[in-house]
Amino acid sequence: MLHLSSKRQLLLLFSFYCFSIVIGSFFSMQLLKFTSGPATKLSLIVISIFGFLIPSYLAFRVFSQGKLSSYWRLDTGFSFKSFLLSVLIMGCCIILMNWLAEVNIQMPLFNWMKKEEVDASNKFQQYIKMDSWQQLLLNLTVFSLIPAFCEEVFFRGTMQPLWYKCLPKPWLAVFITAFLFSLLHFQFQGFLPRFLAGVVFGGIFYLSGSLWLSISSHILYNSSVVLLNYANQHSQVNIISLGKILLNPLLLIVAALGMAILFFQMYQGRYKKYYYNK
Repeated sequence: MLHLSSKRQLLLLFSFYCFSIVIGSFFSMQLLKFTSGPATKLSLIVISIFGFLIPSYLAFRVFSQGKLSSYWRLDTGFSFKSFLLSVLIMGCCIILMNWLAEVNIQMPLFNWMKKEEVDASNKFQQYIKMDSWQQLLLNLTVFSLIPAFCEEVFFRGTMQPLWYKCLPKPWLAVFITAFLFSLLHFQFQGFLPRFLAGVVFGGIFYLSGSLWLSISSHILYNSSVVLLNYANQHSQVNIISLGKILLNPLLLIVAALGMAILFFQMYQGRYKKYYYNK
């Protein structure tokens, strides 16, 4: 165990991330060379594991002598009420994210950013094609379960507590972590909605003390994207029409107020034992 300041731990965590993501990208590219079709989704799993889970584990090994579950805040239980509040908060967040996505699309981008967005969108549409319920389950695993767990362990379980130790206000740590969460996805037209999602995940984690709630909220959002695409592909839901319905100003106001009230409810029952020890 290295006895380092929180700032140096953060720098080392980013070093772990850079080192691991390079190795993960190499393995991912090798998979894309030798595989085709659904098997290429293995490359996305590799990126999630190398980009987020491995750096988090290295941080645990270097910075902590305790249990892994305690370091990542996976040993803190939660009540059914907290779980229900987190689900309702995420529902409100999804409505607001749809509006922020429309705002984000109107923002000017450099040509190289636009090219990256088009390439990423085309790849996603190829990966997300689902002709059967087996492919639906595969996509739920690849795009929802694995990324949600790996990303929450890295951003909320490992990074956010380190930011809190460096900063005077806990919510400042939540916002900075959310900013980096959105930035490191390198998808510029989705920056604002993903930033809001990061704030929600971080707020739920901070107030509940349990990483499982932020993981479940993340899974809920990711799963909604996969399920809506599945329904759209099988002519059960029109995503474009649904998106326009969710832009109703009254609905947006209700969602914003609802999320504020639900967060206040969670704040009143917040985790008493502060798990961020400075």
